[in-house]
Amino acid sequence: MKPGPQSKLNPRIQANMDSLLASQLDLLESQLKSLSGAWTKSARSAFSTITSDTAGFENQTRKRLDSLNRETTETLTKVEEKIKALEKRSLRLDRLLNRHMLGRAALVGGTTAALTLCGSFLAVTLMIPSQQPTPTPRLAQPPAALQGSRTIRGVGGLGELIALPPGLVPTRCPIGTGAGRICLQREE
Repeated sequence: MKPGPQSKLNPRIQANMDSLLASQLDLLESQLKSLSGAWTKSARSAFSTITSDTAGFENQTRKRLDSLNRETTETLTKVEEKIKALEKRSLRLDRLLNRHMLGRAALVGGTTAALTLCGSFLAVTLMIPSQQPTPTPRLAQPPAALQGSRTIRGVGGLGELIALPPGLVPTRCPIGTGAGRICLQREE
């Protein structure tokens, strides 16, 4: 084997180079350990921060969910109270309407009964023969002033009507004339 370029070096230089190389390796190893420690510390810090941030987020989320649950429960309670109040109003209105309808029914029934009673009373009154003689209407002989008038008789003899001659009109009778009289006046 051929001796390499290192074998030609002075053993003292060789020792210096070996010690320099060893010190460089020690320095590199210490830097690697330092970097490894920094990276480990940094990773631990990041992991710790992520864990605390996650815990904080979970805590905030839990608080928000609890708040939303409370609000939902309060809203449901208010809606149920309003529904109960509306049901009470509905029942009260139903009772009032029933009373009103019963009142109207009673009023209509009472009015119908009263009208029936009045009609029955009138029918019975008309059917009972009266003790007083009923006057039979008779037409007086028309005076000379009524010449030209005509007498019209109703169907079945139910009445008579006098058609006045032209120029003669009914008018108010003077005070003291008496009841059951008709006054006439000539038109001018």
